[in-house]
Formats: sequence, structure tokens, C-alpha cells
Amino acid sequence: MHALASFREALRLRPHNLHTVFNISICLLRLERYKEALSYLTYLASKKPRWSFVFGAMGEAHYHLGDYSEACACLQWELFFNPGNDTARQLLALAVEARNKAA
Repeated sequence: MHALASFREALRLRPHNLHTVFNISICLLRLERYKEALSYLTYLASKKPRWSFVFGAMGEAHYHLGDYSEACACLQWELFFNPGNDTARQLLALAVEARNKAA
């Protein structure tokens, strides 16, 4: 929680710092505040569509919210930009399995 407050203060001082926005979104993910994290991540994806790690984080958030199709789409983008990301590959496999069970 302290890290989140510190990053929010940093963002207040430099409101256009996208790295700080990303750090806030990661803090929110770790606090299991997935919808709030997605709002930051969606903003980042619109500003920096080639930051692959943003899509990996979005995939994680969607997965935990139970939106497995969207999680799959985001994780596929992550792997398109960063095919060596084994964590994204593992989470994609879990999301595909969960999506198939839900269907």
C-alpha cells in the first residue's frame, strides 16, 4: 500500500510519466484491484501500444476478473511482441483452459 501511495504522489508531481502509471497498475494488480488496474493499463495501451508488458499485465487482470477471452487476446499480443515470455505463455494456457471450461 505504501508503494501505491508513493507512486500516486510521483504521478501527481509528473502527471505524464507513463512508467509511473505502469508501476501504479502493477501495485493495483498485486492488491487484487483488477478493475482499477485495467483502467490504468488501458490508458497505457492507448499511449504505448508496443509496450508488450502492458498487455501481459492486462491479460493477468482480465484472467482474475474471469474474462478469459479478453485475457487470451491480451496475452497473445504480449507473446506477439515478446515470444520468449514463459509467464505469459503459462497464463495464456490457463486462460484458454478456463475459457474452454466456461463455454
